[in-house]
Amino acid sequence: METQGHIAGSASALLGLLPFVLGSLAAPLVGIAGEHTAVPMGVVIFSASFLALVSYYGLVRKTSLAVQASR
Repeated sequence: METQGHIAGSASALLGLLPFVLGSLAAPLVGIAGEHTAVPMGVVIFSASFLALVSYYGLVRKTSLAVQASR
């Protein structure tokens, strides 16, 4: 949000909405096999962690390295 000061309110709203959207998508996937196994929950947690890692290295890290190089 630091680099997008002119639209910080919209960026904040998006960051506030995102956990609710992702939670509403993940909740049915976690319960897909019923109450007797935790495998779907483990798969969802692993998938979310992997996507977060890919997003960090794909989006955030490149931007932060570019900002540091310009200083």
